[in-house]
Amino acid sequence: MAHSNISLNTIHQPWRLLGLTHLFDRDHYWPAPWDAYWSKVNPMSQTVWTYRDLAVDLSGQPDPERRNLLSRLIKSLAWPGGSITFWPYSVLHGDRPLRCSFSLFWRGVSIIRPKFLVSFDKEPHDHFFPGRDFSPLSCSCYQGLDFCFLPGLDLISSDKGLFQDSLQFLAARFSSLETSLLSSDP
Repeated sequence: MAHSNISLNTIHQPWRLLGLTHLFDRDHYWPAPWDAYWSKVNPMSQTVWTYRDLAVDLSGQPDPERRNLLSRLIKSLAWPGGSITFWPYSVLHGDRPLRCSFSLFWRGVSIIRPKFLVSFDKEPHDHFFPGRDFSPLSCSCYQGLDFCFLPGLDLISSDKGLFQDSLQFLAARFSSLETSLLSSDP
């Protein structure tokens, strides 16, 4: 159910405007293990970041190198706290390999309603833009949302130049986001 389709009485409408959508929206119920992933989401974030192994990192087995790399990127961007949330497009079921679930990924994105999506992988590009050539450090529009693609985190971590290129791309692409985030603070 899209947020615009939620019917609220007059008393509850201000709550919706303040971002308390999950109280009124049945879409926040998720099958396992998506419910655990969703519990870590900030639904008010302006950007959603995703990558193939995010489900592993959210499941209590975070890779220290990935965590360090993402922390360095986020710290270097110096965006206000809460402007980025992480939402996986793959799911981890026990010992089985990661499995893509773009329908549940998009359901989460539709609830969060970010201004931008950032993927550190090619798989979402190939799913949402079939037949188009993949180009890292690029953006495409999907259903009115800017979907930006960066090289894989393993490539960024092993190449200092690629780290800087990715950082510059994000900073330039999202300079308007930084301004809107700062101006929307209470």
